[in-house]
Amino acid sequence: LFGIKLHKVMVPMFSKLISVLIWSMALIMISSEWGFDASGFVAGLGISGLAIAIALKDILSNIFGGFAIMMDKPFDIGDWIVIGDTEGVVETITLRSTKIRRFDRGMVSIPNLKLATDDVLNYSRRTERRISFQLGIEYGTPVNTVEVLLKDLKLLLLEHPNVKNDFIIVNLEKFAASAMEIKLYFFADTADWLKFLDVQEQVKLDILRLLEHHKVNLAYPSVQVYQHPQEQVETTDTSVS
Repeated sequence: LFGIKLHKVMVPMFSKLISVLIWSMALIMISSEWGFDASGFVAGLGISGLAIAIALKDILSNIFGGFAIMMDKPFDIGDWIVIGDTEGVVETITLRSTKIRRFDRGMVSIPNLKLATDDVLNYSRRTERRISFQLGIEYGTPVNTVEVLLKDLKLLLLEHPNVKNDFIIVNLEKFAASAMEIKLYFFADTADWLKFLDVQEQVKLDILRLLEHHKVNLAYPSVQVYQHPQEQVETTDTSVS
């Protein structure tokens, strides 16, 4: 499971555990056959096992966390995940910890117990990606033109081969300081990041062509200053010649 080499991780661990159990049982049986009281030995094993279990509590917790990850399968090798402040791609999973390669190429080793108990966001399990942005057009654009533009924008997204057409929002949302803002909210039909960027670029280029077709200009931050006409003050020349 998860690309873990069973013969390198699990088999040695179980073989050692089984060996200890077999040798302990053999010693108990031989002691009983020779007339020794094995109860003290068994009690000693119990106390020793308890002490070892307490000392190895964190290690054992992480091992059980590793088993939980293998059974629940919240992520796999190569998945893009986020846990707490760590975001990156899963590189290796062992019984004790999971190594995540961050996008700055740094490596983070996270105990399996934390991965088994904390919330893990797995971006690789997505089937689609969201695209959302505001489109600001100039004030002064005729209302009829705005209405036609909104309809054509919706049609553009509905007919786009790489856009999911089950949830599309295109609405004139608000009158901002420098623009009339149209909200566009939809999903690309791919989970791959590079393909998503291509789809987003294609859609925005198509929008630019549509704006050009309707002769609608994109707005940009601007300030208009209105100057009130000042009253002219007549001055009289009172100088004496």
